[in-house]
Amino acid sequence: KDDFFADDALYDDEESTMSHSISDKMRRARMKFRNFIRPDLICENTRYWGRVFVRVLLPILGLAGLLYYYGGNPDFWHGATLSWWLIFGVRQTLTYFLASCVEYILIRCIAMRSSLILKTMGPLTTLFFKPFIFVWWGIWDLILLYGTNGAKLEFAEHWLYNQSYIEVFNENNSGAGVVKGDFYHGVLVALIVAGILTTMKRTWVALLLGRKT
Repeated sequence: KDDFFADDALYDDEESTMSHSISDKMRRARMKFRNFIRPDLICENTRYWGRVFVRVLLPILGLAGLLYYYGGNPDFWHGATLSWWLIFGVRQTLTYFLASCVEYILIRCIAMRSSLILKTMGPLTTLFFKPFIFVWWGIWDLILLYGTNGAKLEFAEHWLYNQSYIEVFNENNSGAGVVKGDFYHGVLVALIVAGILTTMKRTWVALLLGRKT
């Protein structure tokens, strides 16, 4: 009987030890994850973009609505209406926000916290990744704000093209095919190329100065 209770107590101790071990591992994993994503920086960026949306983007959308419904919705450039261009500017800001999210992941979460990358590239890490925000801005624009035909073109011109309740956000507000034009496509390609060339230039200058010092 004593041996039975002793074995039972030993089993409880082992179970308790295993539970504490799992708990410690989960705690360490949670701390590593928090250090990796930096919630404080995420909250700071979220507050910043929240202020931009409320103080800048929403008023611009409101102005676009006023122009469309009460201002005669005049043409502005390349046959597209002024209200469409205002909404297009808001959408460009949102794709820039997506690009900044990618930059945050690449620089703050991966590059600056990866011992392998820091050992390989050293102080060149930030120089290498920083201009990539323009590369990703161009890529997001090609994905979300460029199209040549079909549903891709309709989506690029109006993200809410498939609804009929708010006309300022659908095909009734003419975009005049701006997002499928060769000029616009060339601007996006130039944006991506400029980001890549800037990265290469910064890296080359840093290496050159490093050799002289």
